[in-house]
Amino acid sequence: MTPVGRPADDAKSGVETDGSAARARRVRVLIADEQRLFGEAVEIAIQTDERLRAIGFALDGGELLRDAATLQPDVILLQAELPWLDGFAAMHHLRLLCPETRVVILSDSGRQGDHARALAAGAVGCVSKRDGVNELVEAVVAAAEPPLPHLLLNRLGRIFRA
Repeated sequence: MTPVGRPADDAKSGVETDGSAARARRVRVLIADEQRLFGEAVEIAIQTDERLRAIGFALDGGELLRDAATLQPDVILLQAELPWLDGFAAMHHLRLLCPETRVVILSDSGRQGDHARALAAGAVGCVSKRDGVNELVEAVVAAAEPPLPHLLLNRLGRIFRA
């Protein structure tokens, strides 16, 4: 695991430099959660999935902005109620600091309104802390996928509304 606040080896390239042969690119994830125990458990879950790599952990909004600017992660798992600068308020700053990074909001409540608020703020998804590890991991993987073209999304929306 990467120590809190320190970039991983060759963080921008996505290639691990632990002496092994170059591996397929893994999705680089920054975790931001005020609860160290929860965040470390998420970090372990991410590290056990061969598609993902945890590159940092922020305990508050200040650490989040600093680490996001430095590490330029592919995905940020962001607690909605983060101290100093909550996750929803942080979205504006994150779009400026790392515009290519996608954000998945971690909601404590699991309320339907949190999901809508996360999407309105610019997140690509919202996962409840009440969900299982598999849902969390799959949300991160899905967040890293290329977005569907806008026209296709409109067509899918019409299909599902019909």
